[in-house]
Amino acid sequence: MDTVQPSLICVARLKKGLTQRQLGERLGVTVASVSGWERGESLPDSRKLAGLNAALRPHFKLNAYLQQIATESGQAA
Repeated sequence: MDTVQPSLICVARLKKGLTQRQLGERLGVTVASVSGWERGESLPDSRKLAGLNAALRPHFKLNAYLQQIATESGQAA
């Protein structure tokens, strides 16, 4: 499986001043889930993407993240 460059989630989280645990608590997921997204080992589902967008606003750009996923997986956006 190709990995997604995770920096968009990580950078937005850090700019927002949140730990992985705090972000996970806001989204109802574990620290391991947040860590996996940031390392590109897994992807958040659509409900969690909406939560990420809300929790990390204005630093997280959902459209940019979706474009990044499409580009790295070789799919057109």
